[in-house]
Amino acid sequence: MTATRTSAPIAAHTTAPAITATGLRKSLRRQARAGRHRPELAAIGLLTLLTLALTSLSAGIGLVAKNVETASNIPMPLTFLPFIGSAIVRPESMPAGLRWFAEYQPFTPIIETLRGLWLGTGTGSSAAIGLAWCVALTVVGYLWVHRTFTTGAKR
Repeated sequence: MTATRTSAPIAAHTTAPAITATGLRKSLRRQARAGRHRPELAAIGLLTLLTLALTSLSAGIGLVAKNVETASNIPMPLTFLPFIGSAIVRPESMPAGLRWFAEYQPFTPIIETLRGLWLGTGTGSSAAIGLAWCVALTVVGYLWVHRTFTTGAKR
């Protein structure tokens, strides 16, 4: 009975994004065949995956936090990562150490993909890298939450 009770929220957590991604993929294929591309749908899909990734990581943090204040403050550095990436300034104009960090952190390919979709300049390899980061962070967060929840969080 415990396995059913613990797997139901996890199944609900992963089913809705999978259905959304499948619908977006089919819609984009249909529009591509008709000669119409809808970059806003791709941007919405990428932002949905990013939200899922950050939510799963934050859930893991919340499960291992000792109190509410800790749970709400530990994810705070995640809100500053886009500003250290390419959200405001291109990494090429940054000092060497900061440039290295900005080029390889998860938000830079996501920001470059969104910029390319909205400006119509193309996404290059940043779309695949951004999607890979989102999927990897979601899987890590999911595994962390699942392991912590099934073994019982120590508070």
